[in-house]
Amino acid sequence: MDRIWILGASDPEMQEIEKLLRDAEEKFGYAVADGARVHPGNAGRATDTMWPESENTGPAWGSVTHLVECRCAPLACIPSSITIIDHHNPGDDGFGISPDEFFRGSSLGQVIEELARLQKIPGSFGYSAAYNCDAAKWWGVGVSPFGGLAILERYNGGYVWRDLPNNMKYAMAADHCLLAAYRGKCPGIDPDKLKNWRAESRAKFQKRPVSEILADIESAREKLRHAAEIERDVQSLDSIHDVLLVDLTGSFIPELPEAACIEGIAVLAGPLSCPDGREKVVLQAASAAVIEDFLADKICKKLDNKYGDPVRGFAGGYLTYD
Repeated sequence: MDRIWILGASDPEMQEIEKLLRDAEEKFGYAVADGARVHPGNAGRATDTMWPESENTGPAWGSVTHLVECRCAPLACIPSSITIIDHHNPGDDGFGISPDEFFRGSSLGQVIEELARLQKIPGSFGYSAAYNCDAAKWWGVGVSPFGGLAILERYNGGYVWRDLPNNMKYAMAADHCLLAAYRGKCPGIDPDKLKNWRAESRAKFQKRPVSEILADIESAREKLRHAAEIERDVQSLDSIHDVLLVDLTGSFIPELPEAACIEGIAVLAGPLSCPDGREKVVLQAASAAVIEDFLADKICKKLDNKYGDPVRGFAGGYLTYD
């Protein structure tokens, strides 16, 4: 059956998804809103699609559409059979998935699972070992009996384990639950190697030297630790959950969310300017209880369109000026 994948905002994980789909020779396009490819702020209200420049045949729309981290308004070119691949919103297959199953929570992991179900894992992926077990009832990413994360795919009436590249492992862990990954709570993810991979991938995405990214992270960590010490002196613990929450809103500190996850210090940051003109405040590296209070307007009251996942440790919202 023909199918098409519509991709949301570009980020390191989405770039991994796009490369995977290219290698699998799958058809895909990009979600569009306000005349351009969507960004995180408007990916939920896409109104059109565009085709990659490398394709000259145009969007050959099929009978199944996978929306990856985006939502599209009803369009004549979008067929009725639609699946959602996401982990940002309640009801998404990846929402609320715990760190020990980050590979099933991440959007990249969900794409891999669908390709494994379709037996479309690219031939460039190596083979770990055959697993002829008729009792196996699932496919996708998991911990193989041979150790480590791998892809289980149906093959000749049985199953076979396929090698999962390290860059994909780190992309899934970083995107789904960065705080937990840095705390060593994601199986098969080494926090030190994750830090190096994050710096390299972010440098590539931002088109900057790795050394600059690392310098920004270290500077942000130092500022965060200093702010945390001051906060402890002024008010050692917050009155709700007895945890430290540092408020650094009003100060632009590059790589602050990354630093917060490395240090394990919850921080409020922003406002950050969005492409659509709105300003966003983010809460990073926080406990589930603090995230829930944020979403319940107990921490920041002048915010609209709040989002967040208590299991993943992050939240955010957009400033209102009424």
